[in-house]
Amino acid sequence: MKQLSLLLLMLSLLCAIGCKKIKKEEEEPYKGRTYFPVNVGHEVVYEVEKVTKSATTGISDTVHYQIKEITTGTYIDSDGRSTAQVDRFIDSTGSGFIHLNTWAANLLTSTAHRVENSIRYIKLIFPMEVNHNWDGNGLNTLGGRYYKITNMHIPLTQGALAFDSTCTVLQYNDSSASHWNYYVEKYATKVGLIYKINQDLQYDAAGDSILSGTVYTETLVSYTP
Repeated sequence: MKQLSLLLLMLSLLCAIGCKKIKKEEEEPYKGRTYFPVNVGHEVVYEVEKVTKSATTGISDTVHYQIKEITTGTYIDSDGRSTAQVDRFIDSTGSGFIHLNTWAANLLTSTAHRVENSIRYIKLIFPMEVNHNWDGNGLNTLGGRYYKITNMHIPLTQGALAFDSTCTVLQYNDSSASHWNYYVEKYATKVGLIYKINQDLQYDAAGDSILSGTVYTETLVSYTP
């Protein structure tokens, strides 16, 4: 009888552990952490377009190039956090990628960080929730800028790529008759960033014509999970 009771107890414990693991795996996509992969070997390639209009000459200039990012390793940073090393490469001529710089990323329990040009940004928060706000500049000295998730878990086709689940983060949207500043990033599960736009435009007094500004976009064209 004691042996039977012990066996039932062991089965109950195994079931509890298994059920807990399944529940955790099911909750993970909802929390949103899969939108920010940091595994070694993860690789993404973006098509970049930068349009610049000069207030002095009134001439618009457009340049195209590609950026490749590869997570090449991990290390423990000065605050004891597991950190992904992201090596970045540029191909501006079509003749091949050359090393550009090295950034870093942290996937933490409740936040995801990117260190870009030595500036730390809070890119995502977990669990994710539509219309939830947070200060993306909360860990740097650039001044408050409140990000907001405008949608999540949305299927999306972008060019030749199809994604089962994406989310959109509105980082900044400030407009008037004289200017429009608009920053957005989109993420896909197990892929990471798939699209971004940084737009800073200045208009004439009537608000009809662009006097100056830049529009910078990155669009994912290929990836290796």
